[in-house]
Amino acid sequence: MRNERGSTLILVLLISTVFLVLGLAIFSAVIGGTKRTESRRTEAAAAQSSVEDMNAVTADFQAGIDSIAKSGSLQDMLKTSSYEGKLQALLQDLQSRYTSSGQTTGKTLQIHDKTGTLLEDDSDYKSRYFTRYYEFVLVYVSNPDAAHPTITKTVRRNMYISPTPSFLQYTVGSEHTLQLNGASSITGNVYGDDISVANAARYVDTAALNGADSAPYKTVNTLYPQVRGDIIVNSQLSVYKDSISKQGIAVNTFTKHQLAFQSPSAFLASFYTPDKQEEELPNIYKAYNRFVPVELAATFADKLNELELDGRHLQLTKADISSRSTVVNSMFSLLGGPVTEAGVAGFNAAGHSLYLIEKDQNPADVQLDFSAPQYAGKNVVLLTDVAGNATARPTFILNRDLKLASHQWLVVDGNLEIYNDHLPLAVSGNILVMGDILIHGDAFDFGHEQDKMQFDSTIYTTGKASIFSTDITGLDGKQLVLLSQGDLLLTRINEFDAADNSITPMDAYLYTDGRAELYGVASLLSIHGGLFAKQELVMNAIRQNAVQKPAASFSANTPYVPLTLASREVQQTQSSRLQVTYDRSVVLDQLDALPRVNTLQVIIDDSVVENGDTTKKDDAP
Repeated sequence: MRNERGSTLILVLLISTVFLVLGLAIFSAVIGGTKRTESRRTEAAAAQSSVEDMNAVTADFQAGIDSIAKSGSLQDMLKTSSYEGKLQALLQDLQSRYTSSGQTTGKTLQIHDKTGTLLEDDSDYKSRYFTRYYEFVLVYVSNPDAAHPTITKTVRRNMYISPTPSFLQYTVGSEHTLQLNGASSITGNVYGDDISVANAARYVDTAALNGADSAPYKTVNTLYPQVRGDIIVNSQLSVYKDSISKQGIAVNTFTKHQLAFQSPSAFLASFYTPDKQEEELPNIYKAYNRFVPVELAATFADKLNELELDGRHLQLTKADISSRSTVVNSMFSLLGGPVTEAGVAGFNAAGHSLYLIEKDQNPADVQLDFSAPQYAGKNVVLLTDVAGNATARPTFILNRDLKLASHQWLVVDGNLEIYNDHLPLAVSGNILVMGDILIHGDAFDFGHEQDKMQFDSTIYTTGKASIFSTDITGLDGKQLVLLSQGDLLLTRINEFDAADNSITPMDAYLYTDGRAELYGVASLLSIHGGLFAKQELVMNAIRQNAVQKPAASFSANTPYVPLTLASREVQQTQSSRLQVTYDRSVVLDQLDALPRVNTLQVIIDDSVVENGDTTKKDDAP
């Protein structure tokens, strides 16, 4: 009996011990979970506080730059070096105000000037340029005492200052009307006074031409655009919806939003979001900064006036730009008078800072590497028709590599056609075209584009700009910036290609004072840079990985075969055939040649939050 009682006692003690251990384990887990929860809360709070502080730094920096821009003439400030002095005073004030140590938090702000690392000639950028590139680094330490765990966050943000017009801040936009018809994909910010989005796109059906003077437009059902960025609207955002009712009847609706504040969920059905989540929607809001426009005619005149011609400068106005003869005659008047066709060789041998190429010489018998030592004293290369009709615009064809020195400009007295046929072509240098520009390859090489062009160039044209049937990539990591006073046409790029990784993005920023319309239906277009129109920009696109190529030729006797386009349901998982991704490096890569305005823009990158004090890695050898 006593043995049984002893066994029972031992069993009770054992069970009690087990429950005690389990209780202690649970209690420990609860305490540990509470501590971990508190730690996560503290870390999240630290991350949020560090980002808020960086946003405050950004706002104060923008306000300081605005104050500098309004304090006097920017050109006078640059000449007297007061511009750099005012910048340094602002940066020192920010570092002082945002570096502190308190009982609950501590923070240190460092600002690094990285402008020189991105400029080819960085020896005197502080006295030559308004543009700056700063890295802001804020080290934030929460609870710096023994009683609480110390959490350190490092927030980095790049900011750029540039006296450039506002359009260069946007991936896609228009000062007036922006139509996003169908399923384009935009990475970056979008701007427009009046923006409309639609789940239908139109395209030019060349297959249905059949002897007609012009191909008919077709409309295709597709998805809404995808925007990974902000949409800034001045007036209104309109949504067009093309749908089929339960009775099988086509129903079209058009809804206008006057941009009184609305919940993002109101637009969930009006933008393509892969996972149908509200957080994938773009931020949509009214512009709070004044849009600073560019006046291309005045900029064209400014670029000509900056050219040094035998130690002298032109004094043209924007009204003069419409007359080619006025521009060319003004050049020759500074250089001793007009030149005849027979006198071209003598003129070039006389040591002028302008090198003259007569139309009949171009391009077969002309050396196009003007960076060579024998052209060191040449600031301007002029293509002109000395003996031609002064009112007719000649066309100059460039089908070989062109290389200009960094201080040189090519001035074209007429139209310019840049053409290559299955051979690579490279253009390095800045160009002023007093006419239209046409950049193209072979229009009949269906499949992957075989006509490759590389550009490190800013091109201004007083006429229209057209690009078709060619691949354009950056030369030495740079890009093409094309600014046209006339309309812009971009078509037949990678026609009927499949949307895969072999497609080369077009490294270009394209701007027009007029109208531009793009098609990503049969064409497959990817732009790494940006696209902006002053009057109207229309983008048409579908989501379809592959579009079947129709018959090789069409005639009145050839049966019409329409493009095979996928349904909306199939397009949900397909890739967009018109993609634009912003590249802000254009502001620095083409710094000397970009349009300038008499104010300063601040371009801001997203913040990057890192755990710990990562500035120590920056200082490591």
